Amino acid sequence: MEIHILTAPIGSGKSTLLRNWLKLNPEINTCGFISIHKRQLNELRKLLLLPKLIEIPFESDNGEIQIGKFKFLASSFRQGIDALKASAISSTVIIDEIGKLELLGQGFEPDLTLILETLQCDTLIVVVRLSLFSQVIQKYPILKNAKVNLGPWLPCNPKVNGLVLGGGMSTRMSQPKLAMNYHGVPQYIHLGNLIKEVIDGESYINVPAEHVSEIKLPNVLVDEPQFKGKGPISGLLSAMELNSSVSWMVVGVDYPLLSVNQLNELFTAYQVSGRTVCFMNPQSGYLEPLVALYSASDLKNLKSFLVQGNQSLRHFLGQVNCLVLPMSPGDSLTSVDNQVDAEKFKSQISNK
Repeated sequence: MEIHILTAPIGSGKSTLLRNWLKLNPEINTCGFISIHKRQLNELRKLLLLPKLIEIPFESDNGEIQIGKFKFLASSFRQGIDALKASAISSTVIIDEIGKLELLGQGFEPDLTLILETLQCDTLIVVVRLSLFSQVIQKYPILKNAKVNLGPWLPCNPKVNGLVLGGGMSTRMSQPKLAMNYHGVPQYIHLGNLIKEVIDGESYINVPAEHVSEIKLPNVLVDEPQFKGKGPISGLLSAMELNSSVSWMVVGVDYPLLSVNQLNELFTAYQVSGRTVCFMNPQSGYLEPLVALYSASDLKNLKSFLVQGNQSLRHFLGQVNCLVLPMSPGDSLTSVDNQVDAEKFKSQISNK
């Protein structure tokens, strides 16, 4: 049995991806269930039972099982389990999803554990939101060696290169921001290491020509003369001159609390959706262009965006079909622009 996990942040399109894959491949013999949640229409969740593609109510104001503010029908969980029990005659089993209720021993449990222990099929696909990934793996040993975000249901996206935007000299910081040391190494090295843990391409550091001698890493990228002096967009356009066939994960050096988990949210959301992905900064209420993943298809329009007199990457995000992710609880995208704040963050990080 080949076991797969499909994981990405909430709202990335995991369920839609699987539904579209099944529509394009009706010959696949399936069983199980897919959760349907049309957030843009503010509809309550439904459960799609396989293989007959029967939609049943799942979330309901009258639901007997509650998690947070959401209520679900106990009868729908039972019907989902019944659909799974047909796995003996199915080649592909889909479980969408294993979530908080199952981790608490509710929802599809305890029947789900019993089914997984005796399951026999060609392919098992389990959907898990990224924030619960480690907990689900720990609870269900059968998933420990699963292939993660690999399979014919995923779009054939271009690879992702990484780009750390180093910026220049900061008068308020009394030194280049890229040289700030929050984690035991210069910030550009720390961020480059985080990016390498996530992406499937190459990682680069973009700096002004006058700071090239300070960089102790390969893959230094200097702004192309035609783009020089236009802010962060200069680095991204210069990266495209280097390679326009890939997507680019862009990270500014201003974010000392940026985590590998946040970058993984961007990457997995891109794997599933194929779209440009960014965060909504909860502090400012704005899209965050300097911690974002720009798809190759959208970047084809970046040079014309500049030619039209635009330089703001935030405005560019607003023009493309960007997937906007909410910030996970406890995460921060606070930028540091002065020495006083920098010292506060150093103290905060050292005390963790």
